[in-house]
Amino acid sequence: MSLALALKTGDLTELPGRRDEAWRWTDLRALLRVLPPPSPEVDTVAANAALAALKAPVIVYANGRALEDNEVCIPATGKGIFIRRFVSATAETSHHLEAPAEVGEGGQLILIDSFEGQAGGYVADTRSVIRLAPGATLERIVLLDDAADAVSISLTEVGSS
Repeated sequence: MSLALALKTGDLTELPGRRDEAWRWTDLRALLRVLPPPSPEVDTVAANAALAALKAPVIVYANGRALEDNEVCIPATGKGIFIRRFVSATAETSHHLEAPAEVGEGGQLILIDSFEGQAGGYVADTRSVIRLAPGATLERIVLLDDAADAVSISLTEVGSS
């Protein structure tokens, strides 16, 4: 059972429900009676002035696709700040994306993840795998500005590389 597989295939029976231990408290099967169609590709999204003021590199994902290079990689003993904007820009659509990040040995990463709804009624599923080498550190800040009528799921796995 996975939201990503349900979005890919359009098969509602793949949605996780209360019988799936990891989803016991969030019954997507009961919530979603029909899956919206896949989100269309978009070339641009509205700017986020507050995040731009931080003057850090920004990676924008719009409707489940990266608008530019989407690699967050801090080399060994390096330091960095990255902003990742996960923007749902089209109403009544659905998308899944994967956004990896890696921090080399002794590296330091400050990662700001901003989930933004510029439309309504969407279903968004984001999976982020963050790999930390020995001695690496991560500080992650999550900002949420999803639409009130949206279903937005984010899973982040942090592990050693």
